[in-house]
Amino acid sequence: MCRTKLRFLAVLLGLCTWLEPGKGSLPFHMNSVIQVVEVLESYHLDGHLNLTVTELARGLGCCDSEFYQLLLGEAPVVPPDLPFLSQEQRSFLMRLLKHKVEASSTEQGVVLLPDGTTVAVSPLVAGIEAGLKGRQKMPLPPEALEPLLVTTEPSNQTHSGLPLTIDTLYAVTIAKALGVAFLLAQANESQVPMGPNGCWDSVSEPQNFTLLGRPSHLTDAFINGALDGAILGAHLAGQGVSAVPMSTLLREYYAGDGLAGDGQVRSNFRRQNFVQLTEAGQLEEQVVRSLQLLRVLPRAMPLLSGVGDEELRATASRAVQEFTEAYL
Repeated sequence: MCRTKLRFLAVLLGLCTWLEPGKGSLPFHMNSVIQVVEVLESYHLDGHLNLTVTELARGLGCCDSEFYQLLLGEAPVVPPDLPFLSQEQRSFLMRLLKHKVEASSTEQGVVLLPDGTTVAVSPLVAGIEAGLKGRQKMPLPPEALEPLLVTTEPSNQTHSGLPLTIDTLYAVTIAKALGVAFLLAQANESQVPMGPNGCWDSVSEPQNFTLLGRPSHLTDAFINGALDGAILGAHLAGQGVSAVPMSTLLREYYAGDGLAGDGQVRSNFRRQNFVQLTEAGQLEEQVVRSLQLLRVLPRAMPLLSGVGDEELRATASRAVQEFTEAYL
């Protein structure tokens, strides 16, 4: 159990020591992620792997739902046995790519960062993939909108009749997840919409991350990963074909001097950088768009059945306000 003297520090940094970590597995630290990415990049450059690292991750089940496939493209088929990775690396990768919270309040798919915070990998991967694809703005299908509301939001259209668009970068990182989290909380009064933080079983060899409170759909680690994914994706979208390898990107952002040597573009400044990246009203708009799109997908969540646009707007407004107050 966490020592009383360290409880306050554990809540702030997500670090505490409980039990000795399991043997035979890479520590769930960003340094391990970078090491595995370097192996994957070497096989890609040698011509043995005709996939980028993010494509491989999606082929292994990261961000593979219908929503992500529509916005990022279909996930590729990958070698099931991953012969270019050791058993230890394969086990690490498979545990990392699916974000979920177990009944025991253990959060899966997260890693410890050098600055002491914890980040979920799946929204980070989604943001990087969206950036590599140029941060597209896709028109919403007409059926995503209620007939009387198709042209009532002029914020991203200057002429009547132009389609409303969804920013793939925001949608696959924070917008959809934020909207769904608040819909779930509205449907169940015992459900919290955001948080909590947690603590690791070991600082030096982290294996298990346990939440310190009632879990939500949008944990602190997921929010960290979503903000980082949006920041890195926006950076990559501006780089075009000259984008650096993913291992370099992660090292600069999480353990180095910042992206392209800019000391302000590092993980410990994620909140300030996300605010600078996001125009007033932009996030709320993209939460609405994401929920509108999610509502009309063939495998739409029952939670969205019969929910009109006005209710979606009200949910998005509340979600963004509370998110901004708590995390930005």
